[in-house]
Amino acid sequence: MKKVYDSLEQLLIYGNYPAVLMQRQREEKIRLLRELSNASLYKDILEFQQIKNSHLILKLLKLLALQLGKEVSLSELA
Repeated sequence: MKKVYDSLEQLLIYGNYPAVLMQRQREEKIRLLRELSNASLYKDILEFQQIKNSHLILKLLKLLALQLGKEVSLSELA
């Protein structure tokens, strides 16, 4: 049961990207996740919408992540 719990915890923390899951070191997992987010998510959002304040996007994504599992509150995001 502990092995299942540990696996679930790892998936919830680091997601299900194969390259990340294959890493043993926590620091390397975090580095890869940052690379993935910088390379795709932020880049796509910033280029598509021509957003200049990328730090605002990062704040918005963190706030959205904190609302996981409940209805998104626009007033909290504002």
